[in-house]
Amino acid sequence: MIERLHKGNYLLLRIGIERTWLEQLKLPGCLEVFSRPQEELPQEEPDKEQGASFWQRRKEKKRRLELQRQLKRQRENERQALLEKVKELSALVLPMTDFPGESYVVYDDVLCRKSFPLLWQEICDFPEFDGYLGEQWAELLLPYATKTDYLVLGCSGLLQDYLWSKGIRMKSLTWILPRHLYMEDVKQFEEDFLYEYGLAIDMQIIQSETEYRKIPLVSRSCINVLDFSGEDKLNVTGLQPESIWLDMSSSEQKKRRIEASNPQISYISLKNMWKEAKKDGIVLDTISKNRYNT
Repeated sequence: MIERLHKGNYLLLRIGIERTWLEQLKLPGCLEVFSRPQEELPQEEPDKEQGASFWQRRKEKKRRLELQRQLKRQRENERQALLEKVKELSALVLPMTDFPGESYVVYDDVLCRKSFPLLWQEICDFPEFDGYLGEQWAELLLPYATKTDYLVLGCSGLLQDYLWSKGIRMKSLTWILPRHLYMEDVKQFEEDFLYEYGLAIDMQIIQSETEYRKIPLVSRSCINVLDFSGEDKLNVTGLQPESIWLDMSSSEQKKRRIEASNPQISYISLKNMWKEAKKDGIVLDTISKNRYNT
């Protein structure tokens, strides 16, 4: 399955792999390339006191080396077979890349863990998409924040306009921000927000991004979490069930952690949205200009 996912000047290709391919990828070492020279057999003379036991050990060692060689040949053959399948897939993909802007590949996490990108890059030189935190992509998730209480982690260029548009309906706003991002424009926003809406932002300043993993995130009600932090290891057990987590970085490691520690949280990311897209493709460039006023 191949889907075109595009917005503006970007073209993304999401590639779904059949289960039989994944079963092949599970074979131990099937994606390894063996280039080390074969181990030489020992050349030492037998010790007379060892007698037949020495020759037995030498014969056993020779047998093991031959099994090793067979296994390496088998793995290389498996790798070549998979490479041929990737070539077949690329033959379907390349005609879809007639696009004037930049083209990227989006890999499912399971494929990354099985080294599929290494094979793919041998055929196609499209870079992997890593622009999830870009404003034009992060804004696609914001309409899913349907609660009236907010927790913001990190910062983004689109954030102040968005929070301002939601201020009239907002009951609470907690903002956890590294000190180096707590700049004059953010301080001014705090003052203006309080003056306009009568709502004081609970601004929590941390020393660096690494401190996100040390803070237990707690809420008294269901909240929207706008996560621009990029940190995977977060303590979410104190959040109320049915809270909404918008992961702007689309980290699948974070997704697994959140679903394991607080499974009632609704986790949403671009990567998840793309996985759930219909098989005939999805277009992501039809965003309403009044998206913050709904």
